[in-house]
Amino acid sequence: MPNRPVFPLLHRRGLLPCLTSILVCATLGAQDRGHTRSQNQSVDRPSPSQAGPGFGGSSQPGSPRSGNAQDSGFTGNPGFQRRGNDGPQANRPASVPRPASNTVYRPQAMVRCLERPTATYWQHRDLFAEMRAMARRGFIEVIPVADEVNTLTSYSWFPSGWRGFAFAVPAKEKLHVRLHHGNEGWFRLVMVDKWGQTGAGMLQNLIPTGNPEVTYNNPTNLAQAVYVIVDDPGWMSSEKAPFNLTIERSWDPATKKAPPMPQVVGIWASRPAPAKPAEAPAAPAVS
Repeated sequence: MPNRPVFPLLHRRGLLPCLTSILVCATLGAQDRGHTRSQNQSVDRPSPSQAGPGFGGSSQPGSPRSGNAQDSGFTGNPGFQRRGNDGPQANRPASVPRPASNTVYRPQAMVRCLERPTATYWQHRDLFAEMRAMARRGFIEVIPVADEVNTLTSYSWFPSGWRGFAFAVPAKEKLHVRLHHGNEGWFRLVMVDKWGQTGAGMLQNLIPTGNPEVTYNNPTNLAQAVYVIVDDPGWMSSEKAPFNLTIERSWDPATKKAPPMPQVVGIWASRPAPAKPAEAPAAPAVS
């Protein structure tokens, strides 16, 4: 008995080879998608304990604390402590990307402002977008300021034109930071939290012709870490023409100590050397 095709109609019309090709392609595509999915699931995000410049669980001098501290918050007790057992990324806002590495970066280059900043210019200079972009790569370098420092001298990073300083504020206390420079109209101060976002109790002064200053009233019953960014888009400050920051606190650091600032918090990481008190008067005007 001669062999007859299983699908005589498809065979007579020449559609059987096409149907066979479609089934083969679909099978291969499903296998490829399954292989890709398994590869993506096997890729782990670098953990803070993995290799990275200055990072890890080592307690040696100059080595930041374990990366678990990056999502910890202040408590009423000395030092930072984890809140609950939700894992190191439990408190990270959805708008804040996870870092691709444990590298500590200084702010990247930005276009220099050649004319005195106006209100429109400040609106378009988006430091928050810069911080989010840097947070995707790793951690942003910040300078910790000790409680005993009331005045410090520094300058913005070149060629980004900004620099961050970290402060610890006890519960229900107030912090005020004021910038002094010969060209104060070219500066502004911006205050953010550990995720690079504004929060409750932060009073910003973004008026370009006013005094560059910020204030933080801690509304919580826990000590908080806040970060003051000196924004200098015209590169008016330098090692030879620094700015001065005057720091006023509502508490006496001699009798009321704020918890020590860890080296890794949120999107920020600090170098071992803290900021020192100023040794020079306010910088003269820059022509």
